[in-house]
Amino acid sequence: MTPDTEYNYPRPLAETLWELNRRHERLVQGLSIMRQIDEFDDPALDLEIVFLRLLGTLSLGLRAENASLMLLDPTGEFLELRAACSPLEEEGQSFGSGEWSGKRFQRGEGIAGKVAQTGKPFRLDDTTKSSEFAVLKSSDVEVRSLLCYPLILKDRPIGVLNMSQSRPAHFSIESERILALVAQRAARVVATHLLHDQVRRSEEHYRLVSTNASDGLLVLDPDGRVLDANPAVERITGVRVREILSGDVAWTTLVHEEDRLLLRQCRSVASQSGGPAMVEYRLIDSSGKTHHVEERCTLLRGARGEEPLLVSVLRDTTERRRAEEERRSLEMHRLESLNRMAGGIAHDFNNLLMGITGNTNLMLMDLSPDSPFRESVEEIEDSALRAQEMVSQLLAFSGLGTFLVQTLDLTRLVREMHPILEASIPSETALEMDLDEAVPSIKADATQLRRLVTCLLNNSVESLVNRDGTIAIRTGAIPADRSYLASCCVDDDLVPGRYVYLEVEDTGCGIDGSLVAKIFDPFFTTKFTGRGLGLAAVLGIARAHKGTVRLESEPGRGTRVRVLFPVVKGAPKPAPRHDESSGEWQAGGTVLLVDDEATILGLGKRMLEKAGFTVLAAADGKEAVDVFSQRHADIVCVLLNLSMPRMGGGEALAAIRKIRSDVPIIVASGYSEEEVAKQFASGTLAGIIQKPYRFSDLIALLRQVLSSPH
Repeated sequence: MTPDTEYNYPRPLAETLWELNRRHERLVQGLSIMRQIDEFDDPALDLEIVFLRLLGTLSLGLRAENASLMLLDPTGEFLELRAACSPLEEEGQSFGSGEWSGKRFQRGEGIAGKVAQTGKPFRLDDTTKSSEFAVLKSSDVEVRSLLCYPLILKDRPIGVLNMSQSRPAHFSIESERILALVAQRAARVVATHLLHDQVRRSEEHYRLVSTNASDGLLVLDPDGRVLDANPAVERITGVRVREILSGDVAWTTLVHEEDRLLLRQCRSVASQSGGPAMVEYRLIDSSGKTHHVEERCTLLRGARGEEPLLVSVLRDTTERRRAEEERRSLEMHRLESLNRMAGGIAHDFNNLLMGITGNTNLMLMDLSPDSPFRESVEEIEDSALRAQEMVSQLLAFSGLGTFLVQTLDLTRLVREMHPILEASIPSETALEMDLDEAVPSIKADATQLRRLVTCLLNNSVESLVNRDGTIAIRTGAIPADRSYLASCCVDDDLVPGRYVYLEVEDTGCGIDGSLVAKIFDPFFTTKFTGRGLGLAAVLGIARAHKGTVRLESEPGRGTRVRVLFPVVKGAPKPAPRHDESSGEWQAGGTVLLVDDEATILGLGKRMLEKAGFTVLAAADGKEAVDVFSQRHADIVCVLLNLSMPRMGGGEALAAIRKIRSDVPIIVASGYSEEEVAKQFASGTLAGIIQKPYRFSDLIALLRQVLSSPH
C-alpha cells in the first residue's frame, strides 16, 4: 500500500462514522453536565444556591441566555417560579430568586404549565410565530427560542426547566436529547434537596421536643411485671401509666406477637450477664398504630436479700426509620435512573456499531486478500470490537448484560486467575490469597466474574500509587441477615441467607466518607479523569447475579470491598444452542425487515439480499403492519426491531400475529437476548439476535428458523 493511495469508503460507512462521532459528542457533553451537577449535590448547601447552580450549569451547557426553574406546589395545582438566572449576561443582570417571589401559574396554563401537566418536553423555534407563547408583563427579556423540559420523579412531574435564547431556532433536537440525558439526574438532585430541607426542619422540631421530654423508662421485676414507668411511656403507648402498673394492661400485649420472643431473650441476657442488652421491636399503641422502638435493658442489683430489677430505656425510632427508608429509596431511584441511562446509551451505541461492523463485515467478504483497502477496513473492525467491549461494560453496570450462567466454584475461578493477577500488580506490591476451599457453589457467568475480579484489583493497585502496600484477595461464605444486607451499597430486597463472598482489601489511600455514596457511579473517580466504569461495572455485575457489594474504607488506611453472591443448589439447564446441522441449505423467499435506523435498515437489506432473500423494508411498526397486511402470503420471516416511533416492536408483533399467526418473527435488539426474552411469552418469538450482529450470525439464525417446522 502506497502513501498516496486514494481511499473511497462506501457512503453508508462514512455516514455511520459521522453519526457515531456526533452522538459521542452529545454523550460527552451530557456526562460533563451530569458531573457538574454531582459536584454541588451537597445536602449542606442552601436550596437557593443549589437551584441557581443547577440552572447555571444547564444554561452554559446549552448556551441558553436565560433559564428558570419552576416547581409544582404540594397540591400539584400550581407552578411556582423558584429560581432564574442569565449566565451569559453580566453578573449584575442575573436574576435573583427573590424577584420571583409570589409568582405562581396554574398547572396547564401557558407552555410551562402544559409541560408540567403532560410530562412531555416542548421546543419552540420562533416565539413570534406561535400564539401559545406569552411574554410576562413584568419582563423585558427578549425570547425567540424556547425549550421547556419536565422534571420527572417516580413517573410524576414535579417541575419544569425553561431555557430561552434571543435568537430564533437556537435549540435543536440535540439540545433536547442532551437535556433528556440529564433531566432525570436534575430531578433527583432537586427532590433530594427538598427532602433534606424537610428532614432538617423535622429534626429541628424533634430536638425541640426532645429537650422537653425524655425517653420512656420502665422498671421491671424478674417476672417482667412493670413496677414503675415515667410519663413518656404513656406518650409512646397511648396507655395510661396506672393501667400498666396495675397490670390491667400487660406490657407483652403491646408488643407485636412476632417480636415477643426477641424481647424475652434480650431481657434474659441482661438479667444473666448483668450488662446492657438492646433489642428493636414493634410496639402497638392503644389506637392500633405500630411504633418501632429500641429498648436497652440493664440489671439493677438491689441490697442484700433484695431481688435485682431490670431498668429499660425505651426510645421511639419510628420517624428516624421512616426518614432513613425515604433517603434509601431516593438513592435506589438515583441508581435506577443511572441504570436506565447506561442501558439506553448501550442500546444506542449497539445500533451505531451495527452500522460499522456490518459494513466492514460485508466489505471484508468482497475484498481480496491483497486489496490496499483491507488493512484499513480491518483496523476499523478492530476499533468497533473494542467499542463493543465498552458497551458490554455499560450493560453490565445496568444489569442488562449477556450472561452464560453455570454452576461455579468461586475459589477455583480466583485461583486459576492467580498468575494473571500476580503479573498485573507492581513489583513493590504484595499479593496475598486467602481462599476458602469449602465455599458452596454459585450460579454465575465466569467471564463476568473474571472482569469483576480484575476491576477490583485494578482499583486497589491505583490506590497504592507511589507507595508500598499489600492487596489481599479472599473468598468465603457467611450468613447474611436483613440488617447486614441493609448495610450494603444496594439492598434490592435481597433474601437473607447464606452468601458466598469475594473480598479485595488494600492498604492504599482509602476513600473519604463523603465520597462513598458516589464511588459506584459511572465515570466517577478520586484519581484522574477518563477512568470509565470501574466499580460501577462491579456493582452492576453483582446486582445482575442477585448479589450486592459492601464497602468499608478510611482515608490513609485502605479499602475493603466485599461482593456477595447467593448460595444456590443444583445446576442450571444448559442454554439452547442454534442447530448447526450439516447439509445444503438455500436461502430464498421474502423477508420483512423493520428498523427505524436508516443505516441499519439499508445494511440489513444488503445482507439479506446477499444471502439470496427478497427484502421488504419498513421504517417503523405501523409501516411494517401495513406492508405485512398487503404481502403476508409472500413473507417467510419478519426481522423486527423493538424500540421504534409511532408503533413499537411489541405492538407491531401482536398486530402481525392477528393477520397471520404462523409467520416466524425474529427480534433484533441492542439489549441482551435474556432481557428481550423477558418481554415475551414462551413460544412467541422464533429467535432473538443481538445487535451488532455479523452476516454469518444473521444467516445462521435464519437457516435455523426457516429449516424448522412452524
